[in-house]
Parts: sequence; C-alpha cells; structure tokens
Amino acid sequence: MSDFLSRLEQENQVIWYPNQSETEFLEEVTRMLAVVRMQEDFLRGSLDADVLLDFLDEQEFDVYKLSDDCFNPC
Repeated sequence: MSDFLSRLEQENQVIWYPNQSETEFLEEVTRMLAVVRMQEDFLRGSLDADVLLDFLDEQEFDVYKLSDDCFNPC
C-alpha cells in the first residue's frame, strides 16, 4: 500500500472492497473528494446551483432524487 493510502487510512475511515484494485480505490476517493469540494463551493456561494447539479449528473448521481430529497426530507 502506498504512503498516500496509509495516511488516508489513518486519517479517514474508508472502505476497500474485496478485489478492488488500488487504482479503482484511488479513483473512488478522488471522485468523493471532488464532490465534497463542489458542495463546499456551493455552500459558500461561489458555485451556482445549475453547475453543481450538472457536475453531480456527470458523476452519475440522480439529481432529480437529490433535489426531491432536499424539498421533502424524511
């Protein structure tokens, strides 16, 4: 395991699925961090809602369900 993965494991709880390659794992972590950064920018007001929704759609999130959940929380 690379030094990056060792530090990541110590600092954060992440799940490494059986038979998942290091490359797949890093891609998933990178994707997760990109989503978090976009959400932070949106919450700070430096990112328009349509840009965030387009990004989430590109990341294969169901933006219609996400928006519905925002207006109809459990």
